[in-house]
Amino acid sequence: LIEIKRPIWLLERFLAIQSQVTLPKSALTIVGTGPLQNQVEEFIQANNLQGYVNFAGIQFDTSSYFNSATHLVSSSTTEGLPITFFEAKLAGLIIVATPSGGGKEILDSNDLELSTFTEEEFENALISIFRSPPPSVSMRRDIKIRSSWMTSEMCARNYYALISELILK
Repeated sequence: LIEIKRPIWLLERFLAIQSQVTLPKSALTIVGTGPLQNQVEEFIQANNLQGYVNFAGIQFDTSSYFNSATHLVSSSTTEGLPITFFEAKLAGLIIVATPSGGGKEILDSNDLELSTFTEEEFENALISIFRSPPPSVSMRRDIKIRSSWMTSEMCARNYYALISELILK
């Protein structure tokens, strides 16, 4: 939980849309820890978001969180190599992301990469998620299949093929 990930900003967006949609229990799970952890926990308490926000803290195996989710929502201001995007796609999730970079090769037509960092655009994306049915089992399966190139085995195979090609030139 660091500033560029904007966890407080994300929670503020949830507060802003509460009057427009009914948030389901445990609508948001935050996985991780960092310097802003106390501020995030305090914000959740101060704004009575405990029933809507599950704070999972540090997790070494995040597969159960990805498997029980429908979307990955990223509010980051910048991304280098967004590993969580890979994990989300391999779990069949739809991604909603700010224009933070790093995800162009990962995102597909099911995902929503916002064009701005504005509160309004982000809130509208969240509202859309909560007003839409969750992805079907077949849609999630299709996302997983299309994302199979992201597995560590396929990435390693492609990497070594490229290295071999360069060496043989």
